[in-house]
Amino acid sequence: MFDRLLVNWEPLKTFFKEEVANKNLALTAKCKATKILDSLKSRSTRLYIMFLSYNIKVFEAFLTANQSDKPKAPRMQSDCRKLIRNVQICFVAPSAAAQGKLIEDVDYKSSYNHKDNKNIMIGEAAREFISNKAKNGLTEAKIAEFFTNVKLYFTTCADYILKNLPISDPFLKHLEIADPDLISPTNLDSVRYPAQRYPILLSGCTIDILLEEFSSLQCCALQLQDYEPTTAEQFWLKLSKTNDSLEQPYKHISTFMLGLLTIPHSSAHCERIFSAVRKIKTDIRSSISAPTLEAILVLKHRKTAHSVF
Repeated sequence: MFDRLLVNWEPLKTFFKEEVANKNLALTAKCKATKILDSLKSRSTRLYIMFLSYNIKVFEAFLTANQSDKPKAPRMQSDCRKLIRNVQICFVAPSAAAQGKLIEDVDYKSSYNHKDNKNIMIGEAAREFISNKAKNGLTEAKIAEFFTNVKLYFTTCADYILKNLPISDPFLKHLEIADPDLISPTNLDSVRYPAQRYPILLSGCTIDILLEEFSSLQCCALQLQDYEPTTAEQFWLKLSKTNDSLEQPYKHISTFMLGLLTIPHSSAHCERIFSAVRKIKTDIRSSISAPTLEAILVLKHRKTAHSVF
């Protein structure tokens, strides 16, 4: 959005000039057009848009991942911590960031720990716009105000992330066991914790059996590099079908991990279900019963899962 606004800046300015000059335009519409034109004429506004156009990319990967219908919960906490780190490095001095062992320990609010204006990451377009301050009509006072607001923007973003995202949630930390890349360094507490919290996922087995199978998975001679599926679901599904001379040695731990992967990682997943419920029950069959609706949703989910595997 910001990129398109910058590309069309001059055409937009011309359009709203014509709108303001239009004598046939209603008073309310003319007032709105005048406000927009004043914003487009402001050099400071253009500078802020350049900054936001660059900085929005810090959040894009995280937001895109959380809109996915693929399981993302095992990497949720690491993604959250990566996000807050990416925000901090934009304005926090490296020496201050290195002092804290944890992200939460970084005193990013202190002005003493902020980068100087020359090193704050605002994007090269905004930096070049400032370097041509005389041509672009920017005063030293406006530039100083801009950098003050940029620091306030970053600290507000960091505050919001730490307050609202599960940076330190213990369950999400243990949920990382469902990530095949983290099998070896994981301790057994990370199996025990979610099993105790969601006993329904045990599917008839005991925690002892889960711990035994997981320990075997960590220590046995199984060459995990032979398992090259691109997703966690495919990994655990393939592992569940592994056979030795007697039985399937990882049947229960694989089923348990697949159960963990069904935990929603964002409201987007739930919203898809609500949307499907509305479409099936309201738009198509207004009098459908709850059990029938549930059966349709389960069938739809199984069909989608089958197409994945």
